[in-house]
Amino acid sequence: KALSYMRGRFSRVYDLKNSQMDIQLTFSKVIQVNVTGEVNKPGTYTVAAVNSAFNILSLAEGLNNLAGVREILIMRNAKVIGTLDVYDYLMHPESFKNTYLENGDFIVVKPYKNVVTVSGQVLRPNKYELKDGEGITELVSFSGGLKAGAHLESVHYLI
Repeated sequence: KALSYMRGRFSRVYDLKNSQMDIQLTFSKVIQVNVTGEVNKPGTYTVAAVNSAFNILSLAEGLNNLAGVREILIMRNAKVIGTLDVYDYLMHPESFKNTYLENGDFIVVKPYKNVVTVSGQVLRPNKYELKDGEGITELVSFSGGLKAGAHLESVHYLI
């Protein structure tokens, strides 16, 4: 967007038909972001403002074994301003909307709630976290779908 804006402004004065234009960011504002909850290294991190919550979680050495990945909160002034759902990001990266962080924001990783183990004739047997209201359809989707030899009549689930 910035490049096309600059190109538009310069084209009013200069003939840019055979020109190339580029923009380089040489300085970014520095902010402090607090990471709390189920991460391996909670604390306050000083980062360039262009970093995403995912980048900052990696600075906190990732999530621990109790971490929920479906509702990671981004808070500003004690109010939730954004939520990260790792599954949503992995399954629909094209629709992911990044919440821009400001100085003093918090990233809060809550413990997982509903974890279900999927095994058998699915492409990715594993443990998956479900949000309230999600069920077998979402589990099959998270696990990559059914293998060719799967028999739907043989599906068993335990509650």
